[in-house]
Amino acid sequence: MSKPSPPAVILSMITLSIFARVNCPAQDIPLVYEFEQTGSDLPKPVLPDFDQLPTVRPLPDPFAWSNGSGRSTQFEDWARRRAETFTMAIAG
Repeated sequence: MSKPSPPAVILSMITLSIFARVNCPAQDIPLVYEFEQTGSDLPKPVLPDFDQLPTVRPLPDPFAWSNGSGRSTQFEDWARRRAETFTMAIAG
């Protein structure tokens, strides 16, 4: 008896995987609940006051050159700007 060819084996595996049903807990999650999950039965979390919130720096301007020489929104400059942002990402 000859060995089956690799394409025949692959095709058989694909066919079996299409028709095989795997019993997975994720299949039991309901798509619609009988009532809204508001968390009203849970204790309210303790949140900080406004003046206790941390300062979050804004994101840098994606169009500004890293040397401070201005900004550009021209498509032709994108390759240079992309190289700059990539360098900053791997250096930081």
